Amino acid sequence: MAEAIQALLDVAASGRPGRGLVAVKYLKRVDRHIAAFLAIRRIIDSIGSGRVLLQTVAASIGRSLEDEERFTEFQKQHPGMFKRVLDDLKRRRKSTRITRA
Repeated sequence: MAEAIQALLDVAASGRPGRGLVAVKYLKRVDRHIAAFLAIRRIIDSIGSGRVLLQTVAASIGRSLEDEERFTEFQKQHPGMFKRVLDDLKRRRKSTRITRA
């Protein structure tokens, strides 16, 4: 998947017209391996949801990429606050985890 994203970026850089090149400006902002992981994760999540439109899955992938970009930028601008929020989320996750007997 990461190689397919790189191929799409290469086609866009060559200047040739093609389908799906609208997404290139957004894909350039996120590491291609992270973009691939997020896309696969959203696709797998949608499989269990029954019948889902392709547009719904595409929008979900887009939102995930936007979130990744926002979180990465927040981490760069406010590393201390980012660590604090991350630690708080980890602490909350531990306290809400259900253990099996």
